[in-house]
Parts: sequence; structure tokens; C-alpha cells
Amino acid sequence: MRRIDRNAQSFQLDPCPTALALVRYLLSHESQLFIRQNTLSIPALKRAAEWQGEEAVAHPSRFHMYRETIPTFMLYTELNVSAEELLRIRQELKLYWSQIDDLETVCRRLEETVPPPSNTV
Repeated sequence: MRRIDRNAQSFQLDPCPTALALVRYLLSHESQLFIRQNTLSIPALKRAAEWQGEEAVAHPSRFHMYRETIPTFMLYTELNVSAEELLRIRQELKLYWSQIDDLETVCRRLEETVPPPSNTV
């Protein structure tokens, strides 16, 4: 059921019991452990991600490297670029990665369209 408050310009959805049951199951230790044991995906549940034992899928030798890299993750806002600028950068990088454009062309277009970051810290 949807509740609409036209004065506040917002709405709220009442949770569907079936959808909640699905979410609870997907987040359960049982499901997350299945993901860990049978796929190359990293489970969202830390306890399942750290599980050690017999696996149905052979993981690459550096599979657990994510444990070392996760602490280095940052929000895009820390790059001092807007979401729009980040999308533009991503589009240009895709052209480079797919070898449609060379690095020099991509850099030139980025310099023309994305303003340099301000030096305020």
C-alpha cells in the first residue's frame, strides 16, 4: 500500500510481507554461505565471507585480496568531482578501455569537458 503526503512531496511504501521474507532469506547466513561456497562473488555477510572449508568452486589464488583492498575504498565525493563529471569520466574511460579511442584523445576530451579540481582541502 502506498501512502502519499502531497504537502511534504514524499511517499512511503508499506513493506510487502513476501518481499521482506525474500530479503531476509537472501541476507541469511545460509544463503550468504551458499554464495561463498558456490560462486566467485563476495558475500555481504562478513561471517560467511570469512568462512573456510570445502568449496564447490575453485577460487583464484588471489581471491582473498579483497580483504586487503576494501580498507582503501573511498566515496566518489572524496575525488572532488560531481556525479555528472564522474559519469563523463566513466564514459570516456570506457572508450579507452574498449580501444575505440587512444589515451591522448580521451585525456584531451576530459580536459576540455571536466574542470580541474579545486585545491581546497
